[in-house]
Amino acid sequence: MKKLIVFCCLAVGFLLLASCGSSATTPTPSGSSTQPPTPTGMPPEQVVNIKDFRFDPDPIIIVQGASLTWINQDAVNHQILFERGPIISMSPILKPGDSWTGTFLETGDFPYSCTVHPSMKGTVNVRLPVDIPPSHSSP
Repeated sequence: MKKLIVFCCLAVGFLLLASCGSSATTPTPSGSSTQPPTPTGMPPEQVVNIKDFRFDPDPIIIVQGASLTWINQDAVNHQILFERGPIISMSPILKPGDSWTGTFLETGDFPYSCTVHPSMKGTVNVRLPVDIPPSHSSP
């Protein structure tokens, strides 16, 4: 219950910050009413596992408007920081078992790293649906 309340408070805060800042290019809270529909056949949400001090898969390709969830499967804390993007560019500290979801509203390549372990790096490649080959859909 506490996690739900914290998530809701963070989501409202992110939405307020996003409305005051520049346009969103990296993760914005899920549930945004401005996200384009996810194309048929593509999963509405994809996952990056944080395990063995790596982001898997890396890089990850998603369609514009899709959600991406990071799940901490390590025994230590991690925090995701996007190297470029809008005001909303950092996850909360992810304790073991925690997850964080963002929705990508713009296309582009978005590098990120872990603030706790800077050698951990990853990239989210956001593409238009027509730019993703049909064979690339995630399992």
